[in-house]
Amino acid sequence: AKKRSMALRVPEPRSRTTKTSLSRRLSAMRFLPASGWSGAAMTAEALLCRYFLHDNVGDRTAGEASRMILSQQPGNSEVNFYYWYYATLAMYHVGGDAWTAWNRSLTSTLLELQVSQGQHAGSWNPSGVWSGYGGRVYSTAMATLCLEVYYRYARPQ
Repeated sequence: AKKRSMALRVPEPRSRTTKTSLSRRLSAMRFLPASGWSGAAMTAEALLCRYFLHDNVGDRTAGEASRMILSQQPGNSEVNFYYWYYATLAMYHVGGDAWTAWNRSLTSTLLELQVSQGQHAGSWNPSGVWSGYGGRVYSTAMATLCLEVYYRYARPQ
């Protein structure tokens, strides 16, 4: 089956406003607590939104965002399925060595965390940030979504 990029139609004035806002926040990585934006999760989300809006991200911005995201890759930080999901999508769109490093870390960490025996075999325990709210279903769904990114989205050309 041929992969196609999701075509989301956003009215031009709204799209322009959103792109401008995201560009300001993502450019030069201004995700600082003082600005109300902070952390690798918000960086991953903003980067992904810019890709989804077909905004010209540029090598410099993608590189800065990638370095921030890679500084908190799975296995080197607290379990955070929410962050891992958005970071996985963003890094998949970045591609190259950054994606390879992220995917290697993510895959090995998720496989290590997956329950392998007993009645919950195949699932992920509700551990880490946000998992307490959604439980085992949330953790398992988010981990699975991370692992199937290759099949859900076409990488931008």
